[in-house]
Amino acid sequence: MTYNSDLTGHSREHVLVLDYGSQYTFLIARRLRENGAFSIVGDVPSPKTRAVVISGSPESVNSPNAPMPDPNFLNTGLPILGICYGFQALSKLLGGSVEPSEHPEFGPTTVKVIEQGIILNGFPSKFTAWMSHSDEVKSPPPDAKVLAVSENGQIAAWEIPQRKLFAVQFHPEVSHTEHGGQLFKNFVEFVGLDEKWDLRRFIAEKRDWVRSMVGGNPVLLALSGGVDSGVLAYFLREALGEDLVFPVFVDTGLLKKGEAQRIKRLFSDFRNLKIIDAASEFLNALRGKENPSEKRKIIGSLFIEVFSRYARGFHFLGQGTLYPDVVESGATTSKTSVIKLHHNVGGLPEKMGFELVEPFRELFKDEVREIGRLLGVPEEIISRQPFPGPGFAVRIEGEVTPEKVELLREVDWIVERLARDSGVYEETWQIFPILPSCMSTGVKGDVGVFGKVIVLRAVSSFDGMTARPYELPDEFVQKVVQELTAIPNIVRVLVDVTPKPPGTIEFF
Repeated sequence: MTYNSDLTGHSREHVLVLDYGSQYTFLIARRLRENGAFSIVGDVPSPKTRAVVISGSPESVNSPNAPMPDPNFLNTGLPILGICYGFQALSKLLGGSVEPSEHPEFGPTTVKVIEQGIILNGFPSKFTAWMSHSDEVKSPPPDAKVLAVSENGQIAAWEIPQRKLFAVQFHPEVSHTEHGGQLFKNFVEFVGLDEKWDLRRFIAEKRDWVRSMVGGNPVLLALSGGVDSGVLAYFLREALGEDLVFPVFVDTGLLKKGEAQRIKRLFSDFRNLKIIDAASEFLNALRGKENPSEKRKIIGSLFIEVFSRYARGFHFLGQGTLYPDVVESGATTSKTSVIKLHHNVGGLPEKMGFELVEPFRELFKDEVREIGRLLGVPEEIISRQPFPGPGFAVRIEGEVTPEKVELLREVDWIVERLARDSGVYEETWQIFPILPSCMSTGVKGDVGVFGKVIVLRAVSSFDGMTARPYELPDEFVQKVVQELTAIPNIVRVLVDVTPKPPGTIEFF
């Protein structure tokens, strides 16, 4: 398997984000783009680099193998912003002290602003920020102006304007931090970039990149019917023409109710569309398998096997891989922790025989939705909520059986119907049911019943990297409970209110 993609960024001015293994590195780049700064992730500045952001990291700056920025960065005159680990790394390099904290800070933390300075311009006197650190800066670098402290009295932000150096302990890139967008706006304005990030320009550049990459060869497209692969189908057709795009939809038997019929309807004008019924193969392959990562790997491998039967003569495989898929699979850097494997990233065999065409690999779903609208993709595709590539296999705890899949498929159809009828579907990033292995005692018709439990999860998010639990209306919840418990073997409905982090959006 080979992959080659780049935001073509070294050819024009940009902000360089140094990746030290944070799960949020590309989210930093995303926030910079929101404020008009073209941003790329890497480790070496180019003549077009106009500023540097040092990301977070799972490491401690005091560990022997801690990744540290080149001290020469500090003497280039480039504006530098350190975030979390970057805050501590800059503090240490500049003569401050970093020590293990007696009060590690994780999660929402109140921060008090002493002085706004440049980087906190526009912030209120107090705000809530997302912290994730067990070390703390005990003393700031000489000449640093401390701008804010946490509720525990720990230094939360400092700056040295005369050297164009800024640093914050909290994560402004996540939605849990109030006014985080203002911080990036302040930094971008301070940098003063001439060129702006523009999705229309991205489309044009990626169109040229795809044409150059594949030449006149056909591209096999892994079509799931969701936002990512659906928009990619339209993008590739525009870039390469009708005859070179071969969308293939594999019915795994793990998908939503009526999904194959939906695909036929929505992509009927793609002349090379192929629908493969492989439900029995996937269900047989998953028999006896309980570990979520193992299930993802099995599904990913079988996807490629199924494709291979159809794909003789194809060299290129198009996938709608997005950055959240990549980062959660630990595929951005050797230091990034693996959260879960995605079938189109970490679950693929090393030698799959295709060259991957993944033009959206550095993007987030909201950006892909915007690209879809620019390309005229039907709104039914663009506005669809995310659905995991492995389907119901990773929303069912333990072994996947046809009976469990059929039950969850029916439950999912009820939840989505009620969510659309009530307007909840449009207000949430995702709302979906999970089938855990636990059982519960209930009462139906004055008779005790030992039956199944359904967990309902609803979250709000902007880009899928962080998420808040969505507060479901009581009336909606009661309707869901009423309809689901009318199913004979379901006796209880629970609601998951865990944010991301610490949880993931998907349950398993």
